[in-house]
Amino acid sequence: MTTVSAASAVAQNTNSTALGKLNDDFQSFIKLLTVQLQNQDPTEPLDTNQLTDQITQFSQVEQQINTNKSLTKLLEANQTSAINTAVSYIDRFVDFDSAEFFHREGTSPILKYKLPEQAKTVNVSITTESGKVLHSYEGEANAGKDIPITWDGKDDNGNNVAKGKYKINIVAKNANGEDIKATTTVTDIVTEVSVENNEVQLTIGEIKIPASQVKSVKGYYAEVDVAENNTPPETP
Repeated sequence: MTTVSAASAVAQNTNSTALGKLNDDFQSFIKLLTVQLQNQDPTEPLDTNQLTDQITQFSQVEQQINTNKSLTKLLEANQTSAINTAVSYIDRFVDFDSAEFFHREGTSPILKYKLPEQAKTVNVSITTESGKVLHSYEGEANAGKDIPITWDGKDDNGNNVAKGKYKINIVAKNANGEDIKATTTVTDIVTEVSVENNEVQLTIGEIKIPASQVKSVKGYYAEVDVAENNTPPETP
């Protein structure tokens, strides 16, 4: 992860190095120019146009470096503003589309799915990251609405599953036996925010998502309604 301060330090060091190199080059240029003027042939004096061009080139390089410094400061300000704004996400619940979620022992985030068309059969399953099915059941087939996923954090043998990353798998088919692609949504609490590659990232359990992926922001734990037989996870 690249923090704002680290990125700024790198940029400042780069600009300082460039300015130092430019200054060294300019001093060398002045020394050479002085020697050249002292030893020039009076019948063929130094071309003043060429001299002006060389000095202008140094000036242009210096201006470019100063422009880069200004852009660095602007970027730093934007990143600082972004992280300050993102802090408001902490300890709040967010909705985001994902097939992956983080389960804590004894609790689970709110999980839902939505079908774009009426289905004939729907199988809902909770799996490990490797695809092992822990819990499955026949789901609701209605289209166009958020359908809660019922899971109590246990496998089909009644054993509590360990905390970690798990996946939602929806297998839905229409009356013609064709696959229907469902959208799965997770509602969970944000525990940390950061800036990576100039984009705000939200940490949810052990999962990171870009802030741009958030569909909606809900209240704090005490303000979030219990939804359709699902209880929001406790604040870690």
